[in-house]
Amino acid sequence: MLSAVTLNLLLTLSLGLSHASEIPNVIEPLSFSAWKQSQILEAQNELLRTSNSLDKTSQDKEVKRAQERLDAAQNLQIEEYISVYLPGLAESPAQIEKLAEKLSKEELGAILKGLLSKPTSGSNNTSRQSVGSGLALTKIPSK
Repeated sequence: MLSAVTLNLLLTLSLGLSHASEIPNVIEPLSFSAWKQSQILEAQNELLRTSNSLDKTSQDKEVKRAQERLDAAQNLQIEEYISVYLPGLAESPAQIEKLAEKLSKEELGAILKGLLSKPTSGSNNTSRQSVGSGLALTKIPSK
């Protein structure tokens, strides 16, 4: 079960520029570790901006929220990457291909495991529906 902070982070990420569908095709797709680092950096920057705020009355609440967001970003797992970041790449096979070249074997294995373990809705047929999160599987050229 996701905590309220994690759910808030996921909503923030899905509404912000952190969602891959809003990233222009010119920018390279991010591996899980690069995506997580960008989320941590963004949360750290927010915490610093909030801490430097002049309005002391609202600063305490905002600092606490920014700290919670940073904590959540530091605890991001591959499941959040799959559910928040990857669906934005679904409409861009070129981005998916670039991403496949960047991913480590461990990241690719974890992503495939996560996609294949997702429950299907209304059917026991897991072959296509379990990877039906909007991601198109493409053939990865052997190196």
